[in-house]
Parts: sequence; structure tokens; C-alpha cells
Amino acid sequence: MSEVIDEIKAVVGDYPLKLLLTRYSGKRVCVPQTRNLGPTHDLALCLGMKTAEAFCGRFGGHALYIPKNTAATLVARNQAIIKDYGAGLSVREMVRKYGLNERSVHRILNGK
Repeated sequence: MSEVIDEIKAVVGDYPLKLLLTRYSGKRVCVPQTRNLGPTHDLALCLGMKTAEAFCGRFGGHALYIPKNTAATLVARNQAIIKDYGAGLSVREMVRKYGLNERSVHRILNGK
């Protein structure tokens, strides 16, 4: 694992790290200062407000590159999608949450 991933994990923990890797894999994330983080900010929606505040407290003001998904993070993402679907989230909600298109979500739900 890269140093930035290790550092993120130390701040937010395992599950929020998986959420970040799922949502932002292969992307550069401009992390706002904590004072600029609101409940509708994408990081707050992805991680939850308390975890997003901790993340922004450490990395706020920086642009972080989140490495591309590995096979393990893809498996974790797919399991989270199946769990969310079982909990009642719609495909459309998961499209927004995970940054995928509807076809990909359906493919994951159908086990393909």
C-alpha cells in the first residue's frame, strides 16, 4: 500500500478508507479545509460528517491522488453495493454513491 493510503487509513480507519478508494479511485481529490466542509459536500456524503471532518482536518487544503482500485477494493466495493441494495438503497442512489453507471450496478447485483 502507498504511504498516502497508509496515512489516510491511520486518520479514518479501514471502512472509510474502502469508501474513499471506491468513490475516488484513480482521481485527484481536492480536500477542503474543515471550515469549508458542509453536510452536502461529496466527502461528507461519502464518509459521514464526523469522519470527513477528521479527514479534512488532516488533509484539508491539499490535493490527494487516490490510487486506482485493486482487486481487493473492488471486491469490497461490490460487497458494499450488494449490502446497500439489501438495505433498500435504489440503483440510482448507488450510482451517485459509488460513481458508477446503472449498468455497472446492475451487473454487480446480478453477480456478473
